Amino acid sequence: MAATTNSVQLSIVKRSGGSILDLVDLGNKKIEEMRANGRIPSSLIITTIQDNSERIRLDLTQLIHDGIITVTIVILVHFAVIGVIEAFVAGLAVPIVFFITFVVMAFAGQTLNFLSMFALILSLGLLVDDAIVVITAINQYKRSGKFTTKEAILLVIRDFKRVLISTTLTVVWIFSAMLFMTGLIGKFIFSIPFILTVTLLASLVVALTLNPALSLFFASLE
Repeated sequence: MAATTNSVQLSIVKRSGGSILDLVDLGNKKIEEMRANGRIPSSLIITTIQDNSERIRLDLTQLIHDGIITVTIVILVHFAVIGVIEAFVAGLAVPIVFFITFVVMAFAGQTLNFLSMFALILSLGLLVDDAIVVITAINQYKRSGKFTTKEAILLVIRDFKRVLISTTLTVVWIFSAMLFMTGLIGKFIFSIPFILTVTLLASLVVALTLNPALSLFFASLE
């Protein structure tokens, strides 16, 4: 007959607003400290059964990887078609929009989990559209030879703002409708439409304000 061994199962759950990554790291560090000072006997075997931080770390790595690829492609395409400055300005849209999104997430009490990471990865393919349209249009107006950089920027904002606002709000409405889902499923997937909505609105604001301002700034340095 096989020998039996007594065991104790301990579940550690992060509180709302906390970081599961910090929780796991600090927990493992505390266990090592307790082993070192003898508070946990060396004969005691500690086995991790479930670690949700592993999925978060994997998704975070994937987000960084996809973000770098997105920025690189945007910069390379604009560099080949338009120019260096335009490529740099368009590439800045991704980190700036993500910074705004993280700030809003922090104020709204949204933390990084596998659903929020999925939403951020999904938004990568959407948030650069507005910036690309604005930067390309500004360059086209400038190439006509009829307008200065400032005039081209003002014309682009005048001619494209309604189109950009309407298309962005259309996509936002598709995802934001999920915010009104009730019950357990609604609470579970809330972070996906919330983050996508924030990201898309941030990309629109950046495209109509910061990208033109940066274009004018760098043009003044030429």
